[in-house]
Amino acid sequence: MKHLKKIILFSFLIINFSSNVYGTEKIFAIDMDLLLEKSLAGKSITNQLQSIQKKNREYFTKEEKILKNKEKEIIDQKNILSKEELNKKISALKKEVNEMNKERNKRRSLFNNTKNKLIQSFLKQVNPIITDYAKNNNISMIIDQKNLIISKNEINITNKILKQLDEKIKKIKI
Repeated sequence: MKHLKKIILFSFLIINFSSNVYGTEKIFAIDMDLLLEKSLAGKSITNQLQSIQKKNREYFTKEEKILKNKEKEIIDQKNILSKEELNKKISALKKEVNEMNKERNKRRSLFNNTKNKLIQSFLKQVNPIITDYAKNNNISMIIDQKNLIISKNEINITNKILKQLDEKIKKIKI
């Protein structure tokens, strides 16, 4: 909540300061989340991430099924096996479960790193497009839409940037 108040205050001060002192300065807003969601490059990122998640989900579903079968097998042999053998099999199963959990955490971390790298790459490629647009249109400041509370719709240039972005960047690869 404190962070939101600071953003609101900061945005308010910037807008008031720039409109009072620099009345001729142009300030616009852009919705970066919408760019990531709607652009061809953003959609390619989403598709790649969904593909990774699907592969991980399939892998772990298969592994969980194998482990459940092993557990069922141990339960079925509970009365047949000696206590030592039963404890060995239970211990081995627990070890496999721990290994699978480690693998799950490893893949989750790798997924998050990949996601962050793709988003950073997206932002690096979008930044020059936004900068060129600002230069060509004598824009002094472009603010992310999520940092604004109230603004006129006319200051939102997201769709204009989206068109240029789709023309220049079709896909971002892992």
